[in-house]
Amino acid sequence: RTLALCTACLVPLSAGLVWFTLQIASFSIWPPKPDLVNAVGGWDAMVVITFGSSAMCALGGPLLGVAAGRWLRFPGAGVLVATALTMIAVFIVSGALTPNLLDNLIVQASSTLMPFTEWVLVDDQAGVQVLTGVRDGAPIAHVLYQLALCSLVVCAAVLKDAREAQRLSWIRSSVAFAIIAVLTATWAVLG
Repeated sequence: RTLALCTACLVPLSAGLVWFTLQIASFSIWPPKPDLVNAVGGWDAMVVITFGSSAMCALGGPLLGVAAGRWLRFPGAGVLVATALTMIAVFIVSGALTPNLLDNLIVQASSTLMPFTEWVLVDDQAGVQVLTGVRDGAPIAHVLYQLALCSLVVCAAVLKDAREAQRLSWIRSSVAFAIIAVLTATWAVLG
């Protein structure tokens, strides 16, 4: 039953993929400023960042809701977890985008380890967007980190009601995904 709920999370993923496709298509109509594209590492990095902030978040959020619903047995548990994670992410990411904190490794690393992160700091000055900072790191590694987190959440959700015969294989999978998450997080932070 839990795996069926996780499979249902493909619906929001589909919506995220539609949004990603529309966003990439909009780049051909309203292209981003060349200095922004160059600052993040070119078009490849721009596409990866857009994918991570749309499709991967559209998958991870519902999966987290499924896991919260399996482990926390009260109405609104998924909403509570999503709200708490959003508040933490907004607090950390907004602090990391402050120009005087762009050189602080701890602030930048904690922001990069959030499931959703901003890679560039753009200031809107009199209607003109001005690039004021770029986060160090590897966007592709961050997307792989998001995928590892999604896999860990599925394992956590399924572990709640797993039979003894299946429990060991889910624990082994969790350990493998945790190792992958640590490696990709390190790569995402260090670039």
